[in-house]
Amino acid sequence: MNIEHVLADEDAVFAAAVTAVVTADADALRSQLKSHPDLATSRARAAHRSTLLHYTAANGIETELQSTPASIYQRIATCTPDEQLDLQTNALEVVSALLDAGADVTACSEAYGGDADVMGLLVSSAHPAIAGVQSELIALLLNTGFPVDGLVDDGNPLAMALGSGYVAAAQALAAQGARVDNLIFAAGLGRLEDVKICFDSDAKLLPNAAFVSKRDQAYTHTGYLRLTHSQDPGEVRQQAFNVACLYDHLDVVQFMLDKGVDLKLRDPQFDRTPSGWANAFTQGRVAKLLRQ
Repeated sequence: MNIEHVLADEDAVFAAAVTAVVTADADALRSQLKSHPDLATSRARAAHRSTLLHYTAANGIETELQSTPASIYQRIATCTPDEQLDLQTNALEVVSALLDAGADVTACSEAYGGDADVMGLLVSSAHPAIAGVQSELIALLLNTGFPVDGLVDDGNPLAMALGSGYVAAAQALAAQGARVDNLIFAAGLGRLEDVKICFDSDAKLLPNAAFVSKRDQAYTHTGYLRLTHSQDPGEVRQQAFNVACLYDHLDVVQFMLDKGVDLKLRDPQFDRTPSGWANAFTQGRVAKLLRQ
């Protein structure tokens, strides 16, 4: 299915701009934005109601637009090494063109039930991660005013990155100043010293060590791992341990083994034990430790 068919129900001018965004034709996009300045804040007619900036995340939009061979991320993933840098630059130029034209970096789409901001979509998207531009796009959005701890200051971008399997995106957010102020974030990033200060001298979890979200839900929902908003010490410890296992943070796992974690407890979403999480990605040092 080609791009034109997917966008057949959209306004023709908007559809042309989406095509320029998806294929990373920065020159065409700049020309369109100059001729139609309102494009920078226009929204799709589709149910997700995305702005052009949301399309750059390749998430929460039509699947065909995320995976078409003509899309910039697919081309980067399949190009030769000599072509890769130029294509990556094109992807960044598209986002810069939209931001320069006045795109609202804090606008939310109706994807995934609503309130889907571009940072959350970006840090949980496979396509920019595989293409090697996720961290650079994060920096662009932050430099243009997206709050590093999320629109409601609850750490949602970092939670979305860790819960979606993109630890490099989480590290990029932390490097830009995202708060690592709870056990789950500290464990997911492999920050042993930050993990240690979440416990008192009796190895009990401190009351302020939980991941507290301002959103009215029990978890941060992602396509991979749900991060609990629970205040229950046992649930917080277990979730943090699972995240450390997932990302192969051996020193954190070794530290937490005597902090009340259950090696047989299964995650309610994916029915995985800590060993199952350790084998999900790397099958590395933690997986070997837990087999002993």
